Amino acid sequence: MANVEVRDHSGEIVAALNNRKQAQFHLPPAIYQANARADGVSITQPINLTAQQGIHQKFLFPAV
Repeated sequence: MANVEVRDHSGEIVAALNNRKQAQFHLPPAIYQANARADGVSITQPINLTAQQGIHQKFLFPAV
């Protein structure tokens, strides 16, 4: 299970879910930073969401 946060360009959290295997958010086009945390490991990835296409972002964590 992971905790997921999505932040906008100013660093404000615009979406978050805790203790989930999967997360789905509906956000307006913008550039975001997504952070997923599980078992003490944190992964941050940029997301460039455009009006022309959605995005499917995966976070792969090492097996514990």
